[in-house]
Amino acid sequence: CDCDIVGADSPAADAQCIQLGLAVFRRIGQPFRITVNHVGLLRRMLMQDGVPEEKTTAAMLILDKLKKVGEEGVIADLEAAGIQGSAARRVIAIAQLASNSERFTAILEGYGSTPELARTQEVLSLVDEPEVVFDPSLSRGLSYYTGVVFETYMIDSPVTSSVSGGGRWDGMIGDYCGRPGEFPAVGISFGLEPITEALKEAQRTTGITGRSSVVDVFVIPIKTPLESNEVARELRAAGINTDIDIMGRGISKNLEYASLSGIPYVVFVGRKELDAGMLKLRDMKTGTEDLLRKEDLLVRFKEQFKRH
Repeated sequence: CDCDIVGADSPAADAQCIQLGLAVFRRIGQPFRITVNHVGLLRRMLMQDGVPEEKTTAAMLILDKLKKVGEEGVIADLEAAGIQGSAARRVIAIAQLASNSERFTAILEGYGSTPELARTQEVLSLVDEPEVVFDPSLSRGLSYYTGVVFETYMIDSPVTSSVSGGGRWDGMIGDYCGRPGEFPAVGISFGLEPITEALKEAQRTTGITGRSSVVDVFVIPIKTPLESNEVARELRAAGINTDIDIMGRGISKNLEYASLSGIPYVVFVGRKELDAGMLKLRDMKTGTEDLLRKEDLLVRFKEQFKRH
């Protein structure tokens, strides 16, 4: 699941992607951390610490494994690749400082001011949130990134891989089009599988069961495909997260699906109800059913599922 901004090279565009990540993971409701860096800044730091320019990409890819293999593992891998391992120790030490301001100060004092550092500071000033952390060791491990990069990790979760990541990739579109540099771009992607696993683990450890679907209303057609599609369309137009059975399942199978997915309401669209100008609503939590006019159903759901 990806979201990209093409044509804008401003820090505000970078910040928008990070803010999207904040909104998504706050909605999920599990503790998380978003780490941010600039690949150009890391490259400069490594070169100042003695890594030859032609080996910086390899060094950055190895540093990207820091969370998996630890500091000594990174040093060993650098040495195995013919790169002086001590060159990474200062970067790692700065990354382990307690706050963003301490890390920025350490880089200014140790490496001097650079455009990449200034860009990173500006982006973080636009997303000054406790979950967002500056990590000068982050590179994302993908060579097409050209600027600010970011990753999201769940806290206190057995899911140790990143659940979201992204960054600026200004060169890719122009390179494909034969027009280098004309199409700045930044984006964020979400790992649906690790996010799902993190949520499942949280449910197992806390005993709290949550919804596995963002759907508010599930429409069940009863030999009324055209009318049911129109009901679903109107619910969506009203801002209600709506799904509809397109598998042709029976009523009991559809109710089982809605229950397992944690969908709170089901709307039956049958010929008998339509002829009476009504729709049947079932509350999946209580099992109660009501006959409502479509207009009243829309008013009820718009009030209940207000989204700002």
